[in-house]
Amino acid sequence: MQVEFKAIHDSSKEVIITIAADEVSKDWEKHLVKNSKRVQVPGFRKGKAPAHLVERNFGMALMEDFYNNSVDKYFKEAVKEHDINYLLYPEVKDIEWEKGKDMILTIEIEHEPKIEFKQLEGLRVPLYEYPLEKEVDDYLMTLSRENGRTIDIEGAESGDKAELEISFDHEGESQNYTVQTTVPADDSQGDDKDFIPLIGLKTGDKAELNLDGYTLMGLIGEDTPELEEDAYYPVQAMLNSATRVVYPEIDDDFARDMEYDDMQAMREKISEELKLANEHKNINNKHDSMIVRLYEENKFQMPMKTMQHIATQAAEEFPHEELRQYLIQQYMMQIHNEFLKSYILNNLRVALPVELTDEMREQYYTHEAILQGMPLEAYKDKAEKEQSEEERQERAANYFTLEKLAEMVEFHTPEPEPTPEAGIEDAEVLEVHEDEPQVESE
Repeated sequence: MQVEFKAIHDSSKEVIITIAADEVSKDWEKHLVKNSKRVQVPGFRKGKAPAHLVERNFGMALMEDFYNNSVDKYFKEAVKEHDINYLLYPEVKDIEWEKGKDMILTIEIEHEPKIEFKQLEGLRVPLYEYPLEKEVDDYLMTLSRENGRTIDIEGAESGDKAELEISFDHEGESQNYTVQTTVPADDSQGDDKDFIPLIGLKTGDKAELNLDGYTLMGLIGEDTPELEEDAYYPVQAMLNSATRVVYPEIDDDFARDMEYDDMQAMREKISEELKLANEHKNINNKHDSMIVRLYEENKFQMPMKTMQHIATQAAEEFPHEELRQYLIQQYMMQIHNEFLKSYILNNLRVALPVELTDEMREQYYTHEAILQGMPLEAYKDKAEKEQSEEERQERAANYFTLEKLAEMVEFHTPEPEPTPEAGIEDAEVLEVHEDEPQVESE
């Protein structure tokens, strides 16, 4: 068996396997003998016809089955002999074979890319630190939301919860349900725009809605009839009641309700409590910024077929086509980011090897425990239950590899652009582009 490799791009290549004619012929004869026992040729009892007659009568069907078995067998042998690593399933591009000649298989595989970093020492990395003051603001906003109270209101406006009596006809019968929904904004798009007529309704008022079957079934829930998802149904909706969540103002009165002297004292206390976690969040921000920069400087082609396969499988349980396509796109972006980060880290560990000590592992666990707001021992117990020893080792190695890189690069704070507003969130979003760099086959 001879094996050749032909690069397609950074994460894809062709594996060309040549199997000697003698070996293929022997396997073909075995295949004929095995299948002769299962077929019946006119003039012979089942399984008693000579192999050459079986081949003459069933050659095409047997050949297809032989190809399937051969590809699997020969590819597995090549993988073992040449230590071939690949993602998901190989794609058979071509099979060439005539009796008495060598068989040539051309198989395309996707694999992790190998990255030769152009620059590590002195690499300029834009860094957007997450300000402690912003974290305090977010904490106060969350606290305000947690202390909201629900009030009954007379008229429904955007963002309010509405209880509706809806009625519509289905297969000649009137359907009546009590449902709840959120009143949308007046400029809503998509399915939400169908509920815009609810804005301004007072208790007892009615509105005419035009809803598709998919939206109706989601609105009604378990008791819904089987509706056509893409068909539209005229729906009469009456507002039974409306409620609104009112959140407290973040001021001195709120601080006193939370048992502080005033808002300044409350902010100071919260800032003190969040300072350590904020420092460790910014360590991760620093790491993420370096990964983004490394990708910008060393762009590579991603294994798009593998990513598409994973995303499609993740979304296949959702029956609605539009929702499924939307989710596939969202999954693709998520998978793209996860794969990209993994590939950069895998190659970075090779470029900047570190030898982990027990002290370093403890330092990494402390970092993660602080981020998750857990005692150190509780985090370690959780990690042991959820991650293998190999995963824990790899994560700790990633952390210290990035810390090592941080000592080599030059961080700088870029000038803010007018639009969009600059932030670490922007740096972390790595979208899936169709025009990713192409690498010519060698």
